[in-house]
Amino acid sequence: MTDAALATAEATYLGMRWCAVAQAAAAAVALLLPARRRRSRRALAYAALAGAAAGHYMYASLTGLLLDTDPGYLFLRISGATATLVFAAGDLVCLLALLLGEDD
Repeated sequence: MTDAALATAEATYLGMRWCAVAQAAAAAVALLLPARRRRSRRALAYAALAGAAAGHYMYASLTGLLLDTDPGYLFLRISGATATLVFAAGDLVCLLALLLGEDD
């Protein structure tokens, strides 16, 4: 792995951790808000979902970067592609649940 690729991988990994922190903070605050603050809770749910989607995108880009360094690693190719598709499908399902959900 070159120095530039290593720096990119480290920055992406750091970004993944910060997205996880932002996602957890938004979800925790949304759970602590009282029931009458529906709009605020929904906005925080969207923020948590955006943090999750950004983290999943960084995971996919990190998987691609690792595959570029060792293209013959078949397990990473299969598991990385599968995880990326599962993460993308989960993000879309959660977004649809938020968009179609009621404000009850």
